Amino acid sequence: MRLTINIVALVVALALAGCTSTVTRTEAKADDKIEPAPKDEKSVRKLADTRLELASLYFSRGQSETALTEIKKVIEAVPDYGPAYNLRGLIYASLGNSAQAEVSFQQALRINPRDADTMQNYGWFLCQNQRFAQADEQFNSALGQPNYRGAAMTLRAMGNCQARDGRLADAEASL
Repeated sequence: MRLTINIVALVVALALAGCTSTVTRTEAKADDKIEPAPKDEKSVRKLADTRLELASLYFSRGQSETALTEIKKVIEAVPDYGPAYNLRGLIYASLGNSAQAEVSFQQALRINPRDADTMQNYGWFLCQNQRFAQADEQFNSALGQPNYRGAAMTLRAMGNCQARDGRLADAEASL
């Protein structure tokens, strides 16, 4: 038995001694450029949607700076993505940065002038800044969009805004 083990060990050792490893190295020339993998529009948009959802979750948890970082990545990937500017406007408004909030809402509406969600959010922002006439315009524009599913929320925001402005009869009608 011991002899068999020794013979097997010797055969294995001889077999391994015959094995060699060769490493081939190739060096890139200075003028060789590696092209990045092409990104198709669908996968870029899907990634932007995911990052926007992540930013929204961070914002809902009070992590505004992290949310803004995610939105920056979304906008870098898809510069004409209106919902990213809308959310960025909400975040800046919550941080008290009115100038950046307004720019963001306006950019979202330039991208999609029929985005009722942005109109409603921008209207509320305007209301908070006591720009009541402009807020009414945004709320009414949102309510005028066909198939808008957030009408109840917009009417509530509009009613609250009208009440802040002292227009209680209008507020009651909206609410």
